[in-house]
Amino acid sequence: MITIGLMTGNSLDGVDAVMTDFGCGNIRDISFMSVPYSARLKKHMLELRKEILQFNSDMDKAFKTDLFKKTLKEYSDVCGITVENLIKQAGVAREKIAAIGISGQSTGAHNPPSVAGKTQPFTTQIFQPAKLAKATGIPVVYDIRSDDIFNGGEGAPLAPMHHLHLSKALVKKGYSSVCFINGGNTANLTVVNNKNQV
Repeated sequence: MITIGLMTGNSLDGVDAVMTDFGCGNIRDISFMSVPYSARLKKHMLELRKEILQFNSDMDKAFKTDLFKKTLKEYSDVCGITVENLIKQAGVAREKIAAIGISGQSTGAHNPPSVAGKTQPFTTQIFQPAKLAKATGIPVVYDIRSDDIFNGGEGAPLAPMHHLHLSKALVKKGYSSVCFINGGNTANLTVVNNKNQV
């Protein structure tokens, strides 16, 4: 199964994309690229983040503003351009791509179970999955962070389960324990021992 993953982190530097084949229980990256945010989009993202925080992360209020609509369109457009460029670079037929996965761009507050206490955990991202699906002709899997939080996870990082899968290949090469560093504006470590436990 071939999929495309899109990631846009808190650093607001751009869209990172990878096309990966998950066939036969193995993970093989086919192609990847990064498309930088324009200075305009980064500026709008920072302004939107501030506005959403002023609204106490009430996305219903934020959605009604011109800044939200403008920023969402710019973000969605760069995601669509990134997907098209990646498909072209990889040389893989569009009909062979099963899905695009996107968590969205973090905006406002991130309130996972470890922080929420007795309040309702939540996270705030913006994205337009239907627009991306229509533009590319590929199904889009989205709201990944919210799903993780509502099932007791932290919503970020989402990488440890991928690290666990990758570690199996390293154990076969003789490594008893491995450590992965997921670097971004906040670094995360995943340590996998020789029993493949995260």
